[in-house]
Amino acid sequence: MSTANIPAPKLSAPAHNAHHDRQPLHVVVGGEHQPNGELGVNPLAQRISAALAQHPYFRRRPPAVHAEAGRITLHGEVATFYHKQVAQEMIRKFDGVHAVENLLHVTW
Repeated sequence: MSTANIPAPKLSAPAHNAHHDRQPLHVVVGGEHQPNGELGVNPLAQRISAALAQHPYFRRRPPAVHAEAGRITLHGEVATFYHKQVAQEMIRKFDGVHAVENLLHVTW
């Protein structure tokens, strides 16, 4: 079977802003699989996302949060290593958190 007539998907890269546009990140709230196979909203991830969004360091660009079985993963960018540590320590205090994987990237 030939694939010569199948067009390639069109991919577009986001525009690069040299001034590091500080638009809010899309907050990914981790989910849990429901009996019907759908992915539901994880209440722990919701609480953590809300708390981070209220903190002065993270209001403009709150980290993305994923929670599964008490394991929290953070994604996104922060301004300093101190901010990265603050986010991690905030999350550790939530009931139901057993582990934190801090994948926040520090941008200078």
